[in-house]
Amino acid sequence: MTDRANLTFWYVLASDGAPEHRDMCLVSAHALRHVDPSARIGLLCDPPSAAAAQQAGVPLRDVFDEVLVRDTGGSTAMLRSRELKLGLRGLVRGDICYLDSDTLFVEPIGEVPRLVTGVGMAFDGWSHRRGAVDAPPFVEPGYTKIGWPFPPPRYFNGGVIFWRDNATAHRFATAWAEAWAVSVRAGIQLDQLALAHTDRELGGVIDALPNRYNAQINAWPGFACDATIWHFWQSTVPAREAPLSVFDSLIATFIRTGEFDVERFDRARKKHYPWVRSRGLRSYLYTRNYLEAVRELPQALGRLASGRGIT
Repeated sequence: MTDRANLTFWYVLASDGAPEHRDMCLVSAHALRHVDPSARIGLLCDPPSAAAAQQAGVPLRDVFDEVLVRDTGGSTAMLRSRELKLGLRGLVRGDICYLDSDTLFVEPIGEVPRLVTGVGMAFDGWSHRRGAVDAPPFVEPGYTKIGWPFPPPRYFNGGVIFWRDNATAHRFATAWAEAWAVSVRAGIQLDQLALAHTDRELGGVIDALPNRYNAQINAWPGFACDATIWHFWQSTVPAREAPLSVFDSLIATFIRTGEFDVERFDRARKKHYPWVRSRGLRSYLYTRNYLEAVRELPQALGRLASGRGIT
């Protein structure tokens, strides 16, 4: 998998008609188009999402080169989203890159990762932050509930996936969907536990990609440096009155104006800093924004003196 010209980027959208996830997909796709104008971008969505976009006057085909609408058996938007995501590899042809809607391309992809097996992902940020590649302890109860052994040897994040169109990739996608169905029956709807279980069952099929292809900046700010793709883990972010991340800001502007804030985005890319407000001294140091770190020092020392510690 080395030919960038034959790679298609795909998003998945499932909803009950609400615009939140659609706006995220649109902003993420606009960022990708800005960074890589020649990118071919697709959207796989369920009928309620397609109907809601049409009713709201949102022309999805003005943003995406290809829009596929597929029904699923899921009773909730989350279940439909996972079903579409895990079925994507079997629905479309050619080499693809799946992207969560809370990702932002910040640099052109350049050379496509070379995949020996046909499936490429980065390790999960929380695991990799502690110097490990296996699952973090807090997911053990989920594995126990499903009845799978813990820990799996490796634990990946499925927010960015490079798929070749070959037998190994298709076999993995099918096995992952089957494992996820077992997980859902046990009451665990997230697909990540089933992902690691499938990798173990198939003997370690996944090619581990560098962090830059899935820079999970909420796990460690330093992942933002030298990244190709920022991943914001938006589903884990609490509601805020004012934007904190650049993704928050881009979404707010898009909702208000219908426009993608190129200037705000490019400022964040240039500084390798995916936030629009201070995250504390360490976030500036880890992203090599040393002047901002100096400016933050008085506040950091004040927090230290008051016993709150340095963030």
